[in-house]
Amino acid sequence: ESPLPSTALMLLREIKEQAGEPLARLRASMGWCLDDAQLSELRYHKHELARMAKHLAPSALAHLMITTELAYGAWTAAGKLGTLRHHLAVSRVLAAIKADGEVIE
Repeated sequence: ESPLPSTALMLLREIKEQAGEPLARLRASMGWCLDDAQLSELRYHKHELARMAKHLAPSALAHLMITTELAYGAWTAAGKLGTLRHHLAVSRVLAAIKADGEVIE
């Protein structure tokens, strides 16, 4: 179950459909393969961000979700998951105080 409104989910699917093939190539070329524990953690971070950023427009929420996925893959592949967790915690604080989408990202 996703805390995203249906409009944001629809927009996120559209973004993924449009960027699907290039995004898959990017992930493969950079070695962004997540294990089950990492996928679970990524889902947790996306869920928490979506829950706290309900004030954003659906398009901004969808953009925030795809940005979180890309950042998680890149930072995990770089071995800097601890740094990413800090950035995601800051993003959750910014979402909680109802900051704009660009600020949260």
